[in-house]
Amino acid sequence: MSLISSFFAANMVLVFFINGLAFFAMGLAISLEIRRASKLKLAETLWLLAVFAFLRSLANWAEMSLLLQGQATPTSNSLPLQTAKALLLPISTMFLLQFGVRTIIAARQRHLWLRWVPLALISFWLLAFIQTGYSSSRTSADWLLAADVWARYLLYLPGAALSGLAIRLHSRVFREMKLPHIARYCNGAAVAFWLKAIAAGLIVSPSPYLPAFFLNESSFTATVGAPVQVFRTITTLAIAHFVVCTLEAFEIERGRQVEAATQQSFQAQQEALEAQRQVRQEIEQWGKRSEDVVNTISMTIGQPIALEEMLDIALRKAMELTGLEMGGVLLMDERAQELRIVAHHGLSQEFIQGVAGIKLGEGVTGGVAKSGKPIVVENISEDPRLAKIAVKEAGLRFHASFPLKSRGKVLGVMNLGSKISHPVMPQAAILLTAIGQQVGMAIENARLNEQLHSMATLEERERIGRELHDGLAQVLGYLHLKSEAMEGLLSSGQAAEAQVLLHDIQKVAREAYGDVRESILGLRTTITPGVGFIPALTEYLHKFSQQSGICARLVIGDDVEMKFAPVAEIQLLRIIQEALTNVRKHSQASKAWVRFGADEQRAVITVEDDGRGFDPLRVGQDGREHFGLQTMRERAQGIGGTLHISTQPGQGVRVTVQLPSDHLGGK
Repeated sequence: MSLISSFFAANMVLVFFINGLAFFAMGLAISLEIRRASKLKLAETLWLLAVFAFLRSLANWAEMSLLLQGQATPTSNSLPLQTAKALLLPISTMFLLQFGVRTIIAARQRHLWLRWVPLALISFWLLAFIQTGYSSSRTSADWLLAADVWARYLLYLPGAALSGLAIRLHSRVFREMKLPHIARYCNGAAVAFWLKAIAAGLIVSPSPYLPAFFLNESSFTATVGAPVQVFRTITTLAIAHFVVCTLEAFEIERGRQVEAATQQSFQAQQEALEAQRQVRQEIEQWGKRSEDVVNTISMTIGQPIALEEMLDIALRKAMELTGLEMGGVLLMDERAQELRIVAHHGLSQEFIQGVAGIKLGEGVTGGVAKSGKPIVVENISEDPRLAKIAVKEAGLRFHASFPLKSRGKVLGVMNLGSKISHPVMPQAAILLTAIGQQVGMAIENARLNEQLHSMATLEERERIGRELHDGLAQVLGYLHLKSEAMEGLLSSGQAAEAQVLLHDIQKVAREAYGDVRESILGLRTTITPGVGFIPALTEYLHKFSQQSGICARLVIGDDVEMKFAPVAEIQLLRIIQEALTNVRKHSQASKAWVRFGADEQRAVITVEDDGRGFDPLRVGQDGREHFGLQTMRERAQGIGGTLHISTQPGQGVRVTVQLPSDHLGGK
């Protein structure tokens, strides 16, 4: 035994270091684990045990520092460190007491009186400490000894005992969670805490207080043969081991939560898929009876007709589907934030005037426009949301409102109603909601096409203005100068010279007249949904041939789908017109051809003639600006294409426009 005592006495610094390290490791493990959310009740109080562990590690390392300095008893130099070590004991054990008490209350949900135990014990410790200090010789060593002894008796001993009991109670929780190995870890931690209560709370430094004068560290060492600090370190290692093992429960709990959430998500997906299958089956079964309605509305939306006419047809088919005798379509006015009727059936003029100007969120219709969700009311006259008295005066009873939506935005509302009870079947409501989305997309497409057409019109106006300024303005300026010159010749009596100049003026005027007539023909040639691109181009070529005397023909290759995007159609028509204008003015040709072809990657449009052609290298050397060529290139580039001119003197001119394939098919 003496050899063991000597060994531990010589290595007591290592014992304190290991003790402090075990406490620190336990505190660190708890801190890292409790950062994440957990539903375990133990998670609510573990932070107290972590604080206790960190403070005890500091206390042990302070004791180790004192041993390294060879100052086991207080001196003037070591007094601050001794005092800090003495204060760390009651402060740390207060957190241990709080951990034990709160954990017991969390496990049992009763014994609330235990919350006063820490305050009572700290009060007893203060009283005992003060009384002992005043009854002693009042040296620093006596004060520190009294603080340490009574802190172990009154704080450490009950704190460790209560903590062991608390963790023991929580082993039942883990058994209920079907985690028997975690429950065993809890039992091991409880036993380790109880042994800790004896080794660190009951066996204290030798002192004149009961029972410290016969049960103390010296008597323990003499009896056992090893310092009590060794057993304290062993119990600390045991506590740290079992507590860290118990933390596995948090990982298991989180894994179960993830698994449960995954299972719930999978089940929800399965239920959603099943619901979708059921709805799909119902829609398919009922859709067979409503095929005519759907096909009619789809065909109507796809036709180039006015928006109001399309809405009128959709409304009539919806009324046929539901068997209701009244209906109206209202579109949203974004500026006024109100709905306005654009199509109706079965409604009197007085009714229409009475419900005009429905604000967003007003009544049932305004509510549908705001929420984007359909509303069906069995008796609209008694509904508290009714906002227009004209509805009640008309005797309207059944009412259904369906939003007209596109990309989540409500563009309008379709109202259906009847003067008698007439519930709409669930299948019909689903179909009408889908029709509302389809009509909503048609409304948005119509508006976008209108905006696109407006933008194209504005751009065309700018181009025409530039062309008039660059072309006709120059001609007028030339005529003005020549007329002044002729006036001077006539004033000086040079009639012959004036006659020659007059012939020049007449020639230029005839050319300007032809240009203006051709410009008017080009402007009158427009592409409308009812006519189409190819018919409009064909009509233009016919009139061009009549006016110019040049035979212009349209040639379309086999298997070429002549359907372009609206913007591309407008720009192609203008390019062809400008190219033919150049043919009339400069080529001296008798024939011209407009050809359409395509390959896998692009559409190819060519305009060629049998005229005299020109030398491309001499373009621009005559001092004249060729705005027509520049304008054609700008138009081609504006729709993502390219323009090339191929010509040689005596071989005619070929203007080729190449467009990406995504312009085909109306994409």
